Amino acid sequence: MKYFLLLFPAFGIFCLCGGNNDYPAYEETENEIEVRRLSVSAPLTDPKMEISGLTWYKNRLIILPQYPEKFESYLYYIEKNDLLNHIFNTPKQVIEPQKIHIENYEFLKKRKGYEGFEAICFHDSMVYMTSEFCNNDSCFSILISGTIDPGENTIRMDDNLVYRINAQTNLTNFSEEAIIYSDNRIITFYEVMGRNVNAKPVAHRFTPDLKALPPLQVENIEYRTTDATILDSNNHFWIINYLWPGEIPSLGIEDDPLFRKYGIGKSHSKSRAVERLLEMELTPDGIKLTDREPVLLKLMDERESRNWEGIVRLDSLGFIIATDKNPETIIGFVPYQFK
Repeated sequence: MKYFLLLFPAFGIFCLCGGNNDYPAYEETENEIEVRRLSVSAPLTDPKMEISGLTWYKNRLIILPQYPEKFESYLYYIEKNDLLNHIFNTPKQVIEPQKIHIENYEFLKKRKGYEGFEAICFHDSMVYMTSEFCNNDSCFSILISGTIDPGENTIRMDDNLVYRINAQTNLTNFSEEAIIYSDNRIITFYEVMGRNVNAKPVAHRFTPDLKALPPLQVENIEYRTTDATILDSNNHFWIINYLWPGEIPSLGIEDDPLFRKYGIGKSHSKSRAVERLLEMELTPDGIKLTDREPVLLKLMDERESRNWEGIVRLDSLGFIIATDKNPETIIGFVPYQFK
């Protein structure tokens, strides 16, 4: 089945259609938030950075490049106080990132189909990361672990602690794109969880030494899931939910239940792109969306979308998010009232 999009921007109507199936228009909402771009110095402005994920290690915002080897095997970090000062006191002052050297990951680069890192999280001194591999139109992920030495600013991966995670669909270039830690468990998320391409998505679970546990069912979510925040005290966390319009046919999108329930933002009603943040809850029975309204990011314009690949919460103030290189490398602040 082929899918196409009908746009009626003059009336704020957005209708996704497939074949003979027509869907009612979504109500328009004013609840869009503009991303405040942060001023950062090189190499964070380099398109080769291709930021794949963000996370916190204590008070350091860790920035994961897709290919650290392009930057002499460095990850980067920004101190939280530097972020806060920049956002609220000195917005014209450029933030200078610092380096963390990553060691002993060459065994990944030697594998056929290596396409870099996708996600990262920490627990105490342990670090967990996923890496993507694609061969002959089939993709899989490798989950690896290591340790961080903050005094030496080094991360050392353990080539004895690895686990292969097969893709949940036959779509190319999709893998385990987000990772969180909860209650002595590592949990990874597949990038595509829409009902028409992945009817019963799961989150894979592992012990700290990467022994596989029974997976958790995940509620269907359209479009792509590209990163996740650390869990809060209520076992809630946030994900990036993104759509590049060119992926509409391959992702089998017919309708958007969240636009139907909560309404569509003004800029979204004029574009095929979707840029939003969704709150989810980890329960004993699985992972589901909460009743909190999605955070809609105001789009740049009708023609471009920003491929957000990294997200963290910034205390109770909002979110820090980051793109890869499309349309350019951006690190931004999303002010938000957590109620």
